[in-house]
Parts: sequence; C-alpha cells; structure tokens
Amino acid sequence: MEKVSEAEIKKLCQTIKNKLPKEKFDFYRSAVSIELIRRMIRNEWANQTLFMQHSRHPQQTEEARVFLLTKKMGFVHQNRVTDLAEMVYNMQHVEGIDSVVKHIKRGNLTSRFAELGGGAHFFRRNLPFEFVIADKDKDKDKNFDILLKTTPEIRCEVKNKSETTPYSEESIVKPCEKAAEQIRKENLGIIFLRVPQHWILKPGLAEMSIPVQLFLSSNKNILGVIISWEEQDNENRGKFSQMYFLIKNNIIAKEVEPIIQKFNRPLVNWIELDVYIKKYILA
Repeated sequence: MEKVSEAEIKKLCQTIKNKLPKEKFDFYRSAVSIELIRRMIRNEWANQTLFMQHSRHPQQTEEARVFLLTKKMGFVHQNRVTDLAEMVYNMQHVEGIDSVVKHIKRGNLTSRFAELGGGAHFFRRNLPFEFVIADKDKDKDKNFDILLKTTPEIRCEVKNKSETTPYSEESIVKPCEKAAEQIRKENLGIIFLRVPQHWILKPGLAEMSIPVQLFLSSNKNILGVIISWEEQDNENRGKFSQMYFLIKNNIIAKEVEPIIQKFNRPLVNWIELDVYIKKYILA
C-alpha cells in the first residue's frame, strides 16, 4: 500500500483547487477522498467502485458498490467514501493495514470497513494495536481481527450486522458468541460489533444491553462489547459520524478495570480531511 504524507495531500488539494476553483465544500471533500483512495488502495478499484456511471465493473467490486450505495451516489455514499479514505490515511502506518487493504481490493469491503472502524476506535484513543494478518484457516490461534498491545494483551474480534437485519436478542447475542469462540477462553478479549442505526433508534441501547450483559456474565474473559453505528448529525451539514457505546462486563476482575477505562479515553490522534480542505483549498 502506498503511503501518503501531508505534503502530498497539500499538493493534491492545490491541484484540485487550481483546476476547479469555484466548487463547494462537499465537492472538495469527495474529490480529495477519492484521490486518496486512488493512491492508497488502487486507481482501478476506485474507478470501478466509487462511480455510478461505471456500469461495467468486475464482480469482485459489486459487494463494495452495494455497501457504499454507489448506484444512489447520495450523502451516505459520500460519507462512507470519506470515512474509508480517512481511516486508511490515518492508520497507514499501523501494522497489518496492508493486509486489510489487500482484502478490500479482492472484494471484501463490508467486513473490512467494520474492522477499520474497530481499529479507528483504538487509534483515536492512543491504544497500541495491530491488524492480525495471519491466515485464519491455517493458524487457529490467530482467528481474530485486532491485537491490542496492552499489558496484558487483548484480542479483539470484529463483527458486522447488515443494515437490513431486524433486531432480536438472537441477532445481537449470536455474533458475540461466535466472537468469544474465536477469542478463546484463555485470552482476554473485547468484541467490536457494528450494528444498523435502526437498532439504536428501536429498541435502543438500554434494551440491547440486557442480552449482552447476560452473555458477558458467562464469558468472564470478555471485557465488554463495543457497539458501533453510523449516526447522522443534522447540525453538522448532515454529516454521518461513527458512534460508539461500550457495554462493560460487570463481573471482571478489578485489576483489569484500568484497561477498560482506556476504551473511554478522550479522542486523540485523528486527522479529518475537512482540516486539509479548509487549510489548503478554502484558505
């Protein structure tokens, strides 16, 4: 995966500004995001995946086009493209990111997008980690997605529920049970679960927490479940934000509590592309 510096983004922004000096903010945001994806993932992948008019595309990009809502080219599409660009850019030096990008190019964006979201949660809180790059079919001891390099180490398994999945206790507990199997009883673990926004609206986090706590009570090695979802911020130009909620295991040992607290650290270490657009295009 090609690495990109701020100096290169500055040059990119200035090129876009010189060619198209009178466009609106959202246009520049999309343009910079797409050009970053061209550089850091692949130019051909970007052309085949991010544009509605690219009707002739290989089957391996179809899953990504569906997830990004490319055929609609609406606001959700724009925000997911920007989120993808920001996550790959910010975490470009994290160990294992090359493997994540490789799987994206092979046609597996939806689950890797959730995995990047899990990494972003830890990255923003200045927690050291790596994306696990082992062949999970061959190395059963590494059948999880992220390794937190804390003391002690924590294994994180990422699960993703599609936006069309209706809520039920089973639909939230089953992925947690599968994740716990992959983490294994002898290891400390955390589960990162990306869910549809309609679950947050109804039944809501309070009701969702009940079956999760029941699951955690029989899995003492699992420190908690981080619930993640997209939420539209109508006061911020309708931008979609990645939201997080930690359901903590209430029966874990007290000596592990300091690690749990790290998951709720203030956000740090994140560069939004909006900052570069304001600095290098709109200034």
